[in-house]
Amino acid sequence: MLGTFSFNERAINCYEKVGFKIIGSRRQARILGNEKYDVIFMDILADEFESTVVQKIVQQIKRVIV
Repeated sequence: MLGTFSFNERAINCYEKVGFKIIGSRRQARILGNEKYDVIFMDILADEFESTVVQKIVQQIKRVIV
C-alpha cells in the first residue's frame, strides 16, 4: 500500500498506469501553508501487477535457475 497527496496528480496517474487502484483517502489530512489536502491510499495485488521491466527480470532469473 502507498499513500500520496491529492495534489500529486502525476504520481497518481503513474501508479494507476502500472496497476495500482485507489482504495481510500483521508480527507484534509495534510495542511501545507493555508491549504488542506487529502491523502490518497493505493494498493495493488501481486497478480494484478503488470510491468514489462519486472517480467523481463523474472524471465532472466528463471533462465538462470533452470
